[in-house]
Amino acid sequence: MVTGSTYAVLIAVEQYQQANIHGVPFAVVDAEAMRDVLVQQMRVPPQNITVWKNEDATKSRLENDLPYGIKQLGPEDQFIFFYAGHGFYAQGSNRLTTWDTHTLDITETTVCLEKALFSPLKNGQCRKSLVFIDACASTFGDAETLGRSVLEGLRPDEFAAFVQIGRAHV
Repeated sequence: MVTGSTYAVLIAVEQYQQANIHGVPFAVVDAEAMRDVLVQQMRVPPQNITVWKNEDATKSRLENDLPYGIKQLGPEDQFIFFYAGHGFYAQGSNRLTTWDTHTLDITETTVCLEKALFSPLKNGQCRKSLVFIDACASTFGDAETLGRSVLEGLRPDEFAAFVQIGRAHV
């Protein structure tokens, strides 16, 4: 028998404030479908699910509200994170775009996954988490800024660090 509660944060960035960042078709539909699965099949109370779509999914919210919410979770709680939007690797970290990402300063206007999500999970009390990232990348920005192609896969050592093998949250 599971004690504690299940909480979820679902993020969908289908449209961006900057018109020169191509949208991500079906991101909102995917987040809504995930919400429906959580409520109808996994019996997660709707009030335990936070959904940030488009203009609600700002850099500030992901960098501040997300880690704060994770810190509120107890050891018996379960946490589910879902993101649909653009993602890429830059300056040594995996990054997610937000509604207010700006192409003139990609790195500073995107969110570092380690800082906003993985570090709070590793350092918090919650021991049960599940992360879904549907991050399609496009070639916005300068390849020099990004450090490598946004479509290139992770090296095995990057993947190991990314999922924290040996201490993965399930």
